[in-house]
Amino acid sequence: MNLQPRKRLSARLSKFLIVFVLISLLPSKNFEREKRRVERRARWKIGSLYIRPFLELRNLGYDYNVYTAGGNVGDWFISGGGGLDASLLRPSFLLKMSIAPNFLAFLRHPSENFASTDIKGELATRIWKLHLFTDYAKFKRKQRPPYEMAPRVIIGYEGFSFSAELSPGFPLSMGVIFKRENFSYKRPETNFLFFSPDRVEYNYIFFIKRRIFTATHLLLELGLRRANFKIAPERRDAIHRWFSLGAELPDVGVIQGSFAVGYKEIFPLKSGDFHFKGLYGMGNILADLNIAFFSLLYTLDWNYSPYFGEIVRVELVRAGAGVRLAGRRIKIRARRGWGKLTFPFMERIDKIKSYEGDFLLRIRPGTYVGLAYSRMRSSSTVAGWTRKLETIGGIIEYGF
Repeated sequence: MNLQPRKRLSARLSKFLIVFVLISLLPSKNFEREKRRVERRARWKIGSLYIRPFLELRNLGYDYNVYTAGGNVGDWFISGGGGLDASLLRPSFLLKMSIAPNFLAFLRHPSENFASTDIKGELATRIWKLHLFTDYAKFKRKQRPPYEMAPRVIIGYEGFSFSAELSPGFPLSMGVIFKRENFSYKRPETNFLFFSPDRVEYNYIFFIKRRIFTATHLLLELGLRRANFKIAPERRDAIHRWFSLGAELPDVGVIQGSFAVGYKEIFPLKSGDFHFKGLYGMGNILADLNIAFFSLLYTLDWNYSPYFGEIVRVELVRAGAGVRLAGRRIKIRARRGWGKLTFPFMERIDKIKSYEGDFLLRIRPGTYVGLAYSRMRSSSTVAGWTRKLETIGGIIEYGF
């Protein structure tokens, strides 16, 4: 009788059991890293309470492309906000709360003004080697979607998520994520076509991480999303499923950020007749060489157009570079972007080009002020559908 296959099977099972036991016994670092981040960013400490105020002013300047009911005009505007983070920190318990008022105001077009408040909360704890995170977020914002050039839309969001990760400090870890998100969109008072994509999405994600360097992880992710629409659900409800392989890079060091690439498929949940599939992934990578730095952002995904309410293929890439001068007190940055939006139902493709630049002066550690300029242009296969966005104004990066 040949015992070799049985011996090989026993050896594999033994290795699996050894790995599982080590995952349970070795110290975890993920929860400790979250605690250190709170301690490092806090401005004040009162017992176990850590407090961080923050301020952000983006664009105190001129917008050449304010889309209103009367057409496309220019106007002076200001956008920004501030807020307060408060964290209660205990040896195996973390509670974070954040409240952040934000505003958008125009000089000659008060109908475009908008003010709201973002609310966020997170509860994190550790039970043995199992790290548990629960968070809640709610906000309303009047903004243009980052990939469509049209009037601002009032976007409402309310989301809840729960995640669990087993021994993130060990070379091999795994976890699950559940997220429920409610999206709402208020139609702008313009002549733009608008078919509401109001919906509720349920996300179920399983991931495995493998540490390959001191703080770099390879990440395998399997995901399933169910989208339930409030209007015409019988032909719009959909299932998204995907897998991706990527890397999580440390918060410090020469290379920072994360990236992933994989495959995604979308098919109808009920009686719809659509079926989309293709490459999927996103990345945000920064290479910081002290004096010079480089960045790369990309998106390969399917999303819902807030204006047309249909599924859109989003392909965007933005590359940038910058330098720090005069003892790192001056920071100059420039970014160039390319992109393409594919509207399958409309048989339409929009091509996007963007240019951005800013000049920043450091007034204290971590705080910069300066000027910024951005321009984006979109040309479509639809005749006469060419749009551009252009702004110039001031910028404050960070605050306290």
